[in-house]
Amino acid sequence: MRKSREKAKHFFYSLQEKEKELEESNWKLEVKIDAMTRQVRKLRELYDQLKEAGYVKEGAAGGEAPPAATPTSMNAAAGKV
Repeated sequence: MRKSREKAKHFFYSLQEKEKELEESNWKLEVKIDAMTRQVRKLRELYDQLKEAGYVKEGAAGGEAPPAATPTSMNAAAGKV
């Protein structure tokens, strides 16, 4: 009986330790997310400024996605139409 209690106690303490580790890891990831979010926001602002100044053409990276390739457009591009 005593061994069973000790085993359960050890298991409980190991779970608590794992919980602490996961909470710390989660906190570090949240800090990283915040930093990356701020960086993305700054880059978007810079992109918008460059676009307003005329340094970025419409349809350049970050703009609208190109149309999806269809079998017809792929044949036309390959000269098979």
